[in-house]
Amino acid sequence: MTSEKQRNAIMYEYVIDLVVPLIPATLDTGSEKFQTWEIAKYNFDPCLQVGDEVLISNLKIGNQEDEPFNFIAGVTKRQKEILVAKKAEESIF
Repeated sequence: MTSEKQRNAIMYEYVIDLVVPLIPATLDTGSEKFQTWEIAKYNFDPCLQVGDEVLISNLKIGNQEDEPFNFIAGVTKRQKEILVAKKAEESIF
């Protein structure tokens, strides 16, 4: 199977997003704004469940001089999303 056919054969994709507050944070509770950063993508289920704690390793944010860092994050939500095929002849299944 060619890589193009393999790419089309993937029926689902798991995307891991990190949700972070925007800086500067406001003092008004409930008015916080957040941003999401995609930090991982898999073509298999990594079996993460709400409440799980995971170690995020070697995350690099900022410019080239910034050092990567590690931290523990918690899974707060799992969201399922159906992406509609872009062309009529493409199938999502």
